[in-house]
Amino acid sequence: GMPCHAAIVSREMGIPCIVGTASRSQEATASIQDGQEITVDASNGTVYAGIVKSMVSEEPAADAAPAAATYVAPVTGTKIYMNLGNPDLAEKHGKLPCDGVGLMREEFIWTTFIHEHPMHLIETGRADEAVEKLAEGMRKVASALSPRQVVLRLSDFKSSEYRGLTGGDKYEPEEPSALLGWRGASRYYDPKYLPAFKLELQAIKKVRDEYGFKNLQVMIPFCRTVQEAEIVTGIMAEEGLVRSPDFKIWLMAEIPSNIIMADQFNKFVDGYSIGSNDLTMLILGLDRDNEIIQDVADGRDLAPRDPANWTVPEPILGPGERILNPVQRISLDMTVIVASGRWYYAWQQVGSIWIASFDPARPERLTCEPKQVVVPEFAWDNMIAEGPNAIVHDGTIYLIYSGSLVGIDYTTGLVTAPAGQDADLTDPNVWTKLDYPLQKSGVYNGQWQLGTGHGMWSNDEDGNLIYVFHNAEYENGRYGGRDAQVRRVHWSKEGMPIL
Repeated sequence: GMPCHAAIVSREMGIPCIVGTASRSQEATASIQDGQEITVDASNGTVYAGIVKSMVSEEPAADAAPAAATYVAPVTGTKIYMNLGNPDLAEKHGKLPCDGVGLMREEFIWTTFIHEHPMHLIETGRADEAVEKLAEGMRKVASALSPRQVVLRLSDFKSSEYRGLTGGDKYEPEEPSALLGWRGASRYYDPKYLPAFKLELQAIKKVRDEYGFKNLQVMIPFCRTVQEAEIVTGIMAEEGLVRSPDFKIWLMAEIPSNIIMADQFNKFVDGYSIGSNDLTMLILGLDRDNEIIQDVADGRDLAPRDPANWTVPEPILGPGERILNPVQRISLDMTVIVASGRWYYAWQQVGSIWIASFDPARPERLTCEPKQVVVPEFAWDNMIAEGPNAIVHDGTIYLIYSGSLVGIDYTTGLVTAPAGQDADLTDPNVWTKLDYPLQKSGVYNGQWQLGTGHGMWSNDEDGNLIYVFHNAEYENGRYGGRDAQVRRVHWSKEGMPIL
């Protein structure tokens, strides 16, 4: 999926990447022929036969002057670190408005520049070569980001991955589940791997002491016990890498013991990075290399179908404990929007869309007076009846709503606002209203569909953005029952949703 190594590297290089096609019972390597023209929509994981011209951007003319662009990074309450794998891209990505690299995977240096098992290099008398190449990869990143912090995660290859390096067959065991086997901290102090681990430490020390890049820090992955943390940091100290104000040791918190016993791990590390992939695997008791059970590999699962996980319903009240709609005593289709660190409710009442801020620590009370942000203006949105629902896409909030009462004039409207730019969404002036409906009643698949109401953005099981709404049959002047409908959402070059 999106956090796999192939996807991470592809994003860094700007190459479209779709992984895991076999899990959908149609392997891309078997379905797509050599030389076949296709269009790849990597954002949505879809491959189209032929060239879809509306989805392919044209290359700018060689003599065209580049458009001037100015970007001012917003001030954030937390530091923003990026992940980086390929050291050759450090110079390019180092210009991004970030506070450093929070995760540099050492494995990519081995697979991209070295290609040989570390123990094989030692046995063939080329240990210095490994140190030099490791140090050079680390130096590229530390130099490009200096003086910003760069956190290098020590090697976390599994035995199955180490075997893929030249000479690896001699040193690596066959494990039934390499994800749960000889990896991370457990390798570093094992006599069978300790000499290789010391090569990593020598390279780090070279970058810090010889090259002078003190911004290079380290992270220990897959550390099962507090004793392992003590042993590994002890080996590092023996090699001259001692925790200090300018040398921090981080721990990848990806095992439940790291969380449960954090107060004890704290004695040996300075901070944590949460490794959600392995943490999900170990909490849910599954092998994330086993595609058969990937449907349950969702770390966000809080069992919402269990009533015990829900609080007793409470009315949402405005300042002074006032009800929101004293006229109709009802507020419809309330949705939550989070933007620039602030939380908002948006809802329909009295034929308009209203919005107000709230504190997520006390979500049943608004923290400001509700503001009317969308009002009827056109014939097609003469009565805003239902909605709204919002998503964020490419720095813009897209808020949809139903633009009419149930009937032949039922429509879907849209307003937009900037996301991540510290805009106050309760200010009507930050919203821009589309002057035509995104969707309206009409004939689809040979049948008249009446209405496009109660719409919401969602995602299907493959992560594709979809639009879910209700409509009704309308035949011979008679209005039938309501049905749920789904439309796939694409995006135009201008950034508009196409249903």
